[in-house]
Amino acid sequence: LWAQEQLREYPIGQERAAWESAVGLEMSQLSSREAAIFDVLYATRRDLLTEMSDAAFASVAEHDDLQTLQLDLLKNTEDLRGLLDQKLLWLPSVAAIDGNWPLRVYRGALDTFSLEKLRRAFGVMMGEGRQYFPLVLLFTAFIGALLMLRKKMRLEIGQTAKSVGRVQKDSYWHTPKVIALCGLIALPVPLYLFLMGILFKSSESGDFFIQSLGQTGVELAGFTWFFLTWREWNREGSLLGAHFSLPASIRKRIGRQLRWFIPFAGTSIALVTVTQNSREPDIYEGFSLLAFIVTAIALSVFGGKILWAKREAFKKAFAEQGVMWRYRKLILALAIGLPLLSA
Repeated sequence: LWAQEQLREYPIGQERAAWESAVGLEMSQLSSREAAIFDVLYATRRDLLTEMSDAAFASVAEHDDLQTLQLDLLKNTEDLRGLLDQKLLWLPSVAAIDGNWPLRVYRGALDTFSLEKLRRAFGVMMGEGRQYFPLVLLFTAFIGALLMLRKKMRLEIGQTAKSVGRVQKDSYWHTPKVIALCGLIALPVPLYLFLMGILFKSSESGDFFIQSLGQTGVELAGFTWFFLTWREWNREGSLLGAHFSLPASIRKRIGRQLRWFIPFAGTSIALVTVTQNSREPDIYEGFSLLAFIVTAIALSVFGGKILWAKREAFKKAFAEQGVMWRYRKLILALAIGLPLLSA
């Protein structure tokens, strides 16, 4: 554009007049040699401007052609992806485990927990916390209120349990109330994780690691809320015992397994989520894959400890003609086998 403007500003045959106007001298004041040099310089300048203009137009044309080719490539890629999704049942997402895999796991772990990434994450969290301080304050106040009311809510659950099965005091609303109260009791930790997740998600940083931390906080909040609520339902005098008459032997077994499963599986699930979108091969094909396998095995062990280790207790708890007992082998195979198959 600049070259075109310069060519329009100095039309052919008007170079001398334009120079006289710009400099304030008459061409007649120049010697014949100076006038000849002037003409050569202006001719050279015009040739260079013309070449620049032609090169600019050629560059624009090539850019348009490249953009068209990129759009065609993107469309063909999407068409091919759709075709593969229709025709292929299973496609590996990472390379097969081989002798170099332990080294990839080690390097991936070092990369995931590098001091640089941890400093970036801490800086983003502090910055977003300051920016959304009213939201942080609101969450903190609500979490504090839930912690203060936790004892009172558990007493209410105990009082409700005493009314279950008594004709004059029982009500259909007792069970939904206990379900909700247990959910509120279990909420503080998941709510804190959810807050961390939305703070990282709200960051304008395009860093994969920061965005993965946001997704990790949200997903981990859902995981911990479900299992912490289950732990509350499993307590003595709560939902499973007082309302559904689940035997104490089974509830104790579930309680013992939840104590190790919640922190262990929560940590491994967090590691899977924070690493699964990484572009680093050592992280995605090494450390993230290890975290996934550990999570799957933990799920299988958890299901086996509850369903397999207490077979006689489950036989007494569920009628032999009931659905749970009739399909116990299928349920056991799914609970233990599917996670192992995934691993």
